[in-house]
Amino acid sequence: MERVESALTAITEMAADELESWELSAMRDPRNWVRPAAAVVVGSAAGGALLVLRARRRAQPQGRASLAGRSAALERSAEQALRDLAKQTRKLLPRR
Repeated sequence: MERVESALTAITEMAADELESWELSAMRDPRNWVRPAAAVVVGSAAGGALLVLRARRRAQPQGRASLAGRSAALERSAEQALRDLAKQTRKLLPRR
């Protein structure tokens, strides 16, 4: 599971680097849209898969838990995944 997580993280970072390297002036020509569009799709898919993977790992019960306990654990896991997403987004986006 750690290998998958590290691979997804690397893919997400590569997609962000690809998007960061493009200049807006080059985007006027539609022939230049393929690579950034692919980076958005691949980066979003990898980022989403990474969030799901982390949420499932956090939500795994530590033994037999009640339905309410598992539901609460899943809710906490989803909240943490959203906080992680916000943190990673702040890292990738430039400050304005």
